[in-house]
Amino acid sequence: MQIFETSQYFSSAARTRVLEALLLQDQPIPLRHVEYISNLSVRAVELTLKDFHRERLIKRKKLGNKSYFLPNKQHPHFGWLKEMLLVARKARLIQRAESYKKHVEEAVDWANSAIEGHRRMRDLNK
Repeated sequence: MQIFETSQYFSSAARTRVLEALLLQDQPIPLRHVEYISNLSVRAVELTLKDFHRERLIKRKKLGNKSYFLPNKQHPHFGWLKEMLLVARKARLIQRAESYKKHVEEAVDWANSAIEGHRRMRDLNK
């Protein structure tokens, strides 16, 4: 496997987001859901899905006039791509949790200061 072959999947934010939207789903999803999950424009999703379909990384099912997309689990790169995306998602969640923790600590500090200020004002008014 050449480096180009593996790095091409992450060559743009659109490719990475669409990959994550599809590879971490348990069932086929329509284009609009991929658009929503990936937070990309319909056109960007369409072009990326077209590329992935050409590369046989995803499958497309047509039901009526709607297309549904799902990962091709028989693709030779499916397993490690999914693992990489799971690791990346976990890292983002940890980073987000640490950020929230910092905000919560700041809010608690602010609330404690406000409570202390209120107590001092109350004691002065006695």
